[in-house]
Order: sequence, then C-alpha cells, then structure tokens
Amino acid sequence: MAKRKWSQDSRRAFLSAVGIGSASCIIGSRSLASSQDEAQRTSERYRRGVTVLREVGGGGSDAPINTLEEASPDFARFVVEYGYGDVLARPNLDLVTREALTVASLMAQGNHPLPTHFHVNGFLNVGGRPEALVELCFLSIGVCGFPAAINTIAVIREVLKERGQHVPPVPVGKRDGTERHLRGLRNLATHGENGPQRFRELAETSPVFAKLLVEFVHGELLTRDGLDARTKYLSVISMLATAGNNQQWLRDYVISALRQGVTRDEITESMIQLTVYAGFPTALVGFFTIVELFRNIDANVVSLSESAKTVASEPSEAHSARFKRGADTLSVISGGTGQAIVASFEDIAPEIGRMIVTHSYGDIFSRPGLPKKVRELTAIASMASVGAMTSETPIRVHIEAALNVGATPNEVIETLLNLIPYVGYPKVERALALAGSILHEHDSN
Repeated sequence: MAKRKWSQDSRRAFLSAVGIGSASCIIGSRSLASSQDEAQRTSERYRRGVTVLREVGGGGSDAPINTLEEASPDFARFVVEYGYGDVLARPNLDLVTREALTVASLMAQGNHPLPTHFHVNGFLNVGGRPEALVELCFLSIGVCGFPAAINTIAVIREVLKERGQHVPPVPVGKRDGTERHLRGLRNLATHGENGPQRFRELAETSPVFAKLLVEFVHGELLTRDGLDARTKYLSVISMLATAGNNQQWLRDYVISALRQGVTRDEITESMIQLTVYAGFPTALVGFFTIVELFRNIDANVVSLSESAKTVASEPSEAHSARFKRGADTLSVISGGTGQAIVASFEDIAPEIGRMIVTHSYGDIFSRPGLPKKVRELTAIASMASVGAMTSETPIRVHIEAALNVGATPNEVIETLLNLIPYVGYPKVERALALAGSILHEHDSN
C-alpha cells in the first residue's frame, strides 16, 4: 500500500473518529512538534504507533493528535504509544483481523458512529474486503440485535460512497429455509459447552426460544460462509466480551473457536485489543472468563472433542411463508411494507432486509402471546434501557407503531417513566426527548 506524506492537512480527520476507548476529538492545526518532549516523540513506542496509525488511517489521517496535545500532551502521546504502538502493533494478529475485531466491538457498543466510520475505513485501508464488513453485520444481528447491524450498514454505505467504491450487494442465499432446523442442530452439536444438552433444558422452559436459537442463530447466521472461521469466531468473541454479562456465551464461542483451529494466543490477543476500544474493565472480565476456561480445558473438566449426536430434527417453515406473515404484521403495526424494507438494503445486503421482515415480524412480532400494544411498549422500554445511539431510530419507530396499534401518549410516557429506578434519569431523559416530537405531532392530529 502506498504511503502518503505526513502533512499538516492530513492530521484533521483522525481524532474526530478514532474513538480510543469511548473518546473522540477534533484535530486542530497546531504543529505536533510545538510542545512535546523530543524524547517522547522519538521513542520507539511512539514511532511504532505512528507507523501503524498511518496504515490504518490512510492518506487523510495519519498523525492526529494536535488538539489532544493542547489539553494534555501526555494523553496525546498515550493514544499513539499505547493504542497503536503497544497494542495494534503486536504480532499475534494481522491488521485486517484487528480492524475487523475493532468494528465488531464498536458495533456491540452501539454508540457514536464516528469511531465506526474511521475503523470501517481502516479495515479497507489495510486490505479488508467490503463483503467481510457486511458479514460482520449478519453476526451482530444474533449477538447485538438488528439496530447494531442497521447502523453499521449505514456507515459502510457512507464510507464506500466517500471512497468512490461500488461493491455488488452480498447475494441472498438460495436456500428456501426449510432446512434451517437441521443445519442449526448440526452446528449446535459441535458448539460450545454441552450444546445439545443445554438446548434440551432450554426447550423445557421455552420451546419457542430454543427453536429460534437453533433455526436463526445456528441455522442462518453462524452457517453463512462469507467469513473464514477464525475471523467469525474472534469477532463474536469481541462482541460478547464488549457487551458484557455473557460469560456462558463467551465460553461457548471460545470453545468453538478452539475447535476451529483458532489459537489461545489469538483469543487472548483479542482481549488485549479490547483494552483500547472497550476499556480495561471490559477486557478484564473477558480475560477472567477465558483464563478459567483454559484451566478447565487443561484439567479435562471441559472437553474440546466434538459430539456427533444431535436431537431430533423437524422441518422448518419456508422463508416465503415467514416473509408473508411478517409483511402482514408489519402492515398492521406500522403501515409499512416488507418489500420496502428489503429494498432499503438492496445496494449492500438485501438479505438483512429480508431477515428483519421474516425474523422480527414473521417469527416474533406476529406471535399471539401478547397484544400488539404491549409488544410495542416493551420494545420502547428495551431500546430506552439500552440508551445507545443505535437505539434512537428504533425508539421513534416503535413509539409510532405503539400509537398505531392503540397505545395512548400517556401510556408511552408512563412506560418510559417506569424505567427511572432501573436505568437512571439520563437514559430516560434522552428517550423522552426522542418521544417528544412524535407525541406532539400525534396530539396535533
């Protein structure tokens, strides 16, 4: 890859998007050399960090710390020395994989799009394929939910447009869907810790959830072939560790990664990288879970041998039937059409649009166990509790949907007020601000 000169004008783009931890900054025009100590600027760690930063940032963002230096020269130096010189320069993972894991972690955080924008660009700058980014979005649907995938697709679309790249959309799978259950069971049989047994126990509590887990997560998402197994499992590990409180799932995916030939060094390296993009507390929790698992494997408490036994399979419902039911439900709830949702993704990944209709509306929202109004109010509460930027559009969508199916503005407000003891005032205030314009428009009509 050609290296561009480290120019003054090229320094402006990086810190507005880099997102070391949760921070993002705007680059000023002051010279980097104006106040930093010569020994610090010429340290091996610093030089190594700048080299990696140039590779990731590309032509417009290879030396980005002027504004940070105005407030804290030490922090500006730390960004380069630790984030890029100490961590991303480590040899246990290549930069393409590292950038994929960074995008995966940022998707799980669901916050400001600027860091994601920078690292989507970074993934492409170091040689990653756009199609692989889309496949990360498919994985995130199962781990983080549709909002994270939808938000990242929008960022990918923007980055490709800025780069002048036209990438054909990821093709829709040709299977009709009736084999999803069998394919999911086969995947589950070799997945994680006692997968089939835990599936049977889960089915005793909720057969519906167990069926969806097998058919959608294991039968559709994990069996896609757009990513190599190493990147796929390391990315899911990064998502799970970032999201937190997913120790059993994290153990399962580490075990599956080891079975696929991913090394212990690569898995622990993914946790080291999380110290930069998700923070030390998050990385430490992931490390503790993984270290305990490695000990249990070494002590033969946990086996890496694969089981060939599966539970009995059953035919799955065809995609076409699920899509029709989902489209009908969507029409009732929001007045929208399934084809319109699919069309909104057709430039990059039409199958994500189809999954929104078939899975969200066809598999779940169409179920008779709850009144539609209650489903929409619970969706509002869920998105408000998350409190991420990726939740903002879904909150608006589900407020409008709740009103369409009979909820009153007061019921929407009370749903949000009920969250205060559980999520705190900042998240509820943000959700109320998002709700305000929609409810005002509703009252005006």
